[in-house]
This record gives sequence, C-alpha cells and structure tokens, in this order.
Amino acid sequence: MGTIDASSEAMRITRLVEANFCSGPHVSGSGFVVRRGVVLTCAHVVTTEDGTNATGVSVSVTGRPALAARISNVDREHDLAWLETDDPAEPPTISVGLLHVGQQMIFAGRPQGVKRISVFPGMVSAVGTDLVNRPRCQLIQITGMINNGNSGGPLVDVDSRAVVGIVTAKYVPLLMQIDKLTRALGEIPQFPSSVALGGIDFARFVNLTINSMWQIAAVLRLVQVGTGWAVPARYFANARG
Repeated sequence: MGTIDASSEAMRITRLVEANFCSGPHVSGSGFVVRRGVVLTCAHVVTTEDGTNATGVSVSVTGRPALAARISNVDREHDLAWLETDDPAEPPTISVGLLHVGQQMIFAGRPQGVKRISVFPGMVSAVGTDLVNRPRCQLIQITGMINNGNSGGPLVDVDSRAVVGIVTAKYVPLLMQIDKLTRALGEIPQFPSSVALGGIDFARFVNLTINSMWQIAAVLRLVQVGTGWAVPARYFANARG
C-alpha cells in the first residue's frame, strides 16, 4: 500500500507549469503545491538563462482550467521558483531528513510526450555534492524514467508519503552534443526559394536538411533515461516564496 499511497499523494499535489516568454519557445514543466496558494517549480522552467522571468505563467491539473500564476521569488542557486496562485490544495508533509541509498521513491510530473500528469517509480542511487555542474548544492541522485518536463515535480518517499525533494535535471550523455548541434544549426542561413544550382532547387534541399536536423535534435532530447537529480527539501522547506 505504500507505493499506492505515495503515488496518490504525489498526484494530488503535482501541477503542470507552462511559461511564455517575450522571445523564444513556450516552456512546460512540472511543479507542486508547497503551501496553500503557492506552487514550487524549478527556476529554469520560468526564467531564461540570463535570469529574465517569463511574461506569463499558468498552473493546471488534467481536466481542470489553468490558473494564472505570479512568480514571487526565484532562487537560481538551487534552481527553485515560487509561484503564487489561487490553487486551494492543502500542502503536503515535507521531510528534510537524511536520505539513504536504496530508498524507494515516487516522482511525479508531466514529461514531454506524455498527455497526463503521471507518477514514476525511482530509487535513491547517490546523495552528495558536485554530482552535476549546476546546481552545485547537495543533490539526491535517483533512478527512474526522468524526461524533459519532469523538472519541478515532487520526489515523494514511498514509506512516509512526505516530499523529500524536487526534480531538477536528468542525465543524457548526448545532451552536450545535441546542444552543439542546435547551436550550429542556428548559424546556418535559411535560403530563399529562388536560389538554385544547376537546375536543382538548392534552397529547398538545404532548408529541408536544416529542418530535419532540428527534428532529430528535438527527438534526441526526448530520450528517457535512468538517472536524474533532485534538490533536497531542506533547501526549500524553510524558504519563503
């Protein structure tokens, strides 16, 4: 019953977070009710790399209208952001206790490619600092099907049903190479359709190749892998958003 109870609690508090920016793509991630009227998510879901806040943010649950949210505080050092909203849900129990390798966890969110907020099983595989380049605070390393879109979702202990962390990142060895690919694609000029070479529609060929590479890069980012990281609850349990 522990896994079922923990899953039910994770589903109760988890929200889809959607953010719009003045420029660049629409971003979606996850979040969860941390206090009445306050949803916690990751800073990188609602801010840009240079620290610019989203122009519009909403939180929602499958089957319910989205609620407008306001960014009330951002802690970029620990990749945390607090959103004020009219969400009436009761907050969960939050545990700041020391975690042990091998503990069973549930994490929730709406990863890209999944239509509903869902729960996934996981296990603590390591705890410590310097596990990733950012954030460099103490982190919980977990195994599970973590994907883009899970960022900001709660990590819930199976036994106590308490929130013990917030998902912040996943590990994909190819991500650095994918980032290089997308940057390189952005530097290739798009050609007007009037450009031809030896009777061949050169522009169409180049533009189709560029668009195909963009699609390949996007698909590679959807690879679900078995390692991710969560920021421990002690970094947000006593903070005020």
